[in-house]
Amino acid sequence: MEQTMSILILAGGKSSRMDYKDKACLPLGNDTFLSSLYKRLKPYTEQIIISEGKMTRRDYGADFANVCFVRDIYEDCGPLGGLYTGLKECRNDLCFVAACDMPYLEYALYEYLFGFVTDEVDAVIPLLEGRKQPLAGIYKKRLEPKVKEQLDSKDNTMKHFLDTISVKYVEVGDQERYRAMLQNINTTEEYKELKKHEGSN
Repeated sequence: MEQTMSILILAGGKSSRMDYKDKACLPLGNDTFLSSLYKRLKPYTEQIIISEGKMTRRDYGADFANVCFVRDIYEDCGPLGGLYTGLKECRNDLCFVAACDMPYLEYALYEYLFGFVTDEVDAVIPLLEGRKQPLAGIYKKRLEPKVKEQLDSKDNTMKHFLDTISVKYVEVGDQERYRAMLQNINTTEEYKELKKHEGSN
């Protein structure tokens, strides 16, 4: 399985609710959000793609060996723009997408979702108590022209895109290990809570 997919880490975004601090560079233990996620995922694939924001490889301050850093072809188009750039760079049939503001994502989640991949579906997306988590899902390389078509129409809404493709949604909210992996850190307050919890462990 390790050689059949690529991993795309979405590290762009304006971080407006994080006082415009680049979430990829936020400290987490002895690493940052981005570097800790990279280290956990890199053993499982021969291709990791990082869709970067304003920062560059040098700014991230870690050894990202054999990583393809890319800038969004469609700028300021949010996660859908990052997905398109990643799919275009993807060398495999499957692209596992990971948002860097989900700092506890692990490969085990994708391994579980992979069990639901079929020829008929375009993507496999986890649900957390019914809420779609499209930035921690599996997408087919064949979706590249479909994403481009929507972006060319000036619609960069991920929800609209998912409505146009065949998606298998998988509820994982009843499994504690996956709930923790899907913890999303969007605001300064959420980050402070994360650090407080980290310091108590």
